[in-house]
Amino acid sequence: MVKLNDWRMAFGICVLAIVLVVGVVYGGIVLLNKHTAKEQFQCASVVYNDAHKLQDHNNLKLSVNINQDKVIFDYDYYSGQDRVGGVTLHGSLESIHVSDMTYDFIIHSGELDMDLTAKNIPAEIVRVLDQGRKALNLTNNQLPLAMQVSQVFKQDNQVFIRFMPGNNIWSCQKLD
Repeated sequence: MVKLNDWRMAFGICVLAIVLVVGVVYGGIVLLNKHTAKEQFQCASVVYNDAHKLQDHNNLKLSVNINQDKVIFDYDYYSGQDRVGGVTLHGSLESIHVSDMTYDFIIHSGELDMDLTAKNIPAEIVRVLDQGRKALNLTNNQLPLAMQVSQVFKQDNQVFIRFMPGNNIWSCQKLD
C-alpha cells in the first residue's frame, strides 16, 4: 500500500524540477537578450552589373553598430580603390526576436555623402543611393527594417545576415 507521504514527496520533487527548468530557460533568454543588444558587424559585397553580366570592381562596405536601443548603418561605396560615396542611417532598435535572431529597427534619419570630384560614378551605386533616399522620403523618416542573423560560424565569427525588406543577404564579420 502506497502512503500519502510518498505521493506528496513525489509531487514536491516534480514541482521543484518544473520550477528549476522554467527558471533556467527564463534566465537564458534574459542573458541572450542582454548579449544581443550590443553588437557590431563588418560586411563587404561586390556589385555586379546585371546588364553586362560582368563584375565592375564596385564594392559596398557595410558597418552595423547596435548599442542598446540605437543602431547605425554605415554604407560605403567604392569604385576600384576609390571611395565614391556613402550613406549613414540612424535608427532605433524596436525589438529582438530571440527564436530566429531577428532585430527590428526603425530608421529615422540618414545622411548622404558623395565625392563630387569622382569621375564616372557607377550606375549601380547611384541606383542604391537613390533607392535609400527615396525610401526615407516616402516613409516620413520612419522606415522599418529587419535584420536576421541566419547563420553563425563561431570559429571565425563569420555570420550571414538577411535584411528585409529587400531580402539582401550579406556575409559579415561579427566584431567583439
